[in-house]
Amino acid sequence: MVAEVAGARLNEAEQLQPGLIRAVLARVRREVDTERTIERNKAQSRANLSADEGELPDAYLAIEETNRRGDSNGGSG
Repeated sequence: MVAEVAGARLNEAEQLQPGLIRAVLARVRREVDTERTIERNKAQSRANLSADEGELPDAYLAIEETNRRGDSNGGSG
């Protein structure tokens, strides 16, 4: 999940700040497992379902937001 959202940037940044990828992954794991993120993801999924197709559109969902926040904060808690 993190690799899809920020893989290339993290790989470049890891060269400047060793341990960054490990820190970001730990932060994302903590955030994704929170009840708030789980509930937001469910709510966003329900809200974004196409009434006709029952499929999710291309949307910026809570899970992606969590990945990006972990990346931009450098894994800091």
